[in-house]
Amino acid sequence: MILVDEARAGLLLQLAHARFDPYLSEAEIEVLRDSASSLDPEESETSAPRPEIRPEFVRWLATEPEAALHIDPKGLRLYGFTLPEKLDLGKCRLGFGISFFRCTLHGGVNLQFAEIGVLSIVDCTVEGSILADGIDIRGALLLRNSIFSGEIRVVGSKIKADLSCTGAKLRVSDGRALSLDCAEIGGSVFLSEGFESSGLICMVNATIKGQLDFKGAKLLRLPMAPPFADLPAIAADDSRDALTADCAEIRGSVLMTQGFESSGAIHLDNTTIGGQLSFFDAEVERVNCTDLKLAGDLIWMGIRISERTVLDLTGARIKNLRDDWESWPPQDNLLLSGLVYEELSLHEPSS
Repeated sequence: MILVDEARAGLLLQLAHARFDPYLSEAEIEVLRDSASSLDPEESETSAPRPEIRPEFVRWLATEPEAALHIDPKGLRLYGFTLPEKLDLGKCRLGFGISFFRCTLHGGVNLQFAEIGVLSIVDCTVEGSILADGIDIRGALLLRNSIFSGEIRVVGSKIKADLSCTGAKLRVSDGRALSLDCAEIGGSVFLSEGFESSGLICMVNATIKGQLDFKGAKLLRLPMAPPFADLPAIAADDSRDALTADCAEIRGSVLMTQGFESSGAIHLDNTTIGGQLSFFDAEVERVNCTDLKLAGDLIWMGIRISERTVLDLTGARIKNLRDDWESWPPQDNLLLSGLVYEELSLHEPSS
């Protein structure tokens, strides 16, 4: 296999020299060799230098038909590099995936209406937007443990497997942080395990075939605590939204547990959920569930409430309401008109 890898790398190098001579950097040659190899590149140290490679070089490597013949099925692998400008792969059809690991992407990435295998951006810094409206991803979309300073847009997208943003920090100063409107997700959506967002997460009319997991996430509203304290200030607004999933279809459970916090409103109006909707060990302000259709249980327990906590279940239809007295918001902030449920399980707080 090593001989095959070396042969593929040699052929790629010939093609690259023909296209980019007289200049081809050592960093770009390394990307060629890594992408031709059946072995994953060695992981660089977090503090290691990230040499620059040209976005036009990456685009050529991703889209040149003759070059694609010599890329390993694992796809393009960029470990520890810097792209100084936007990478434009809009409307491109790639027969493989792309993995960025410990990279810095200045200017973001355009993947609008592209077709691609797995797209992985892990342990990276992205200074710009990820524009992927209408993208068709044949595998997973992995945006893990990275810092994003612009909007992630995957409106109208098709993602065959999971969308995972575990550990990601979405540091937008205002507006939308993640847009999944009308997206079709074949697996689950993980916004968990240290995930934080300072902007609106929007998934109106989205279809998620698995679960929606917010375990341990923080949906923040300015003024913020670290690590977002260096962002421009926005005046506090009690109506500021954190999550809007109106009219979405989520076939699994929605989990807002294990220390989940939201300082903005959560909208699940006209949403259909096939599993449970769980708020357990959570801190929330306004939760709107008007006309919610919930096939499983609504778990509302261990809630850290304040005088501003509101729960609106107007017109909701749920299987079983599992709650405890201490988690109910003030009477004027509890809206139950038209609520229909099959069972009620009241739990006494543990001593």
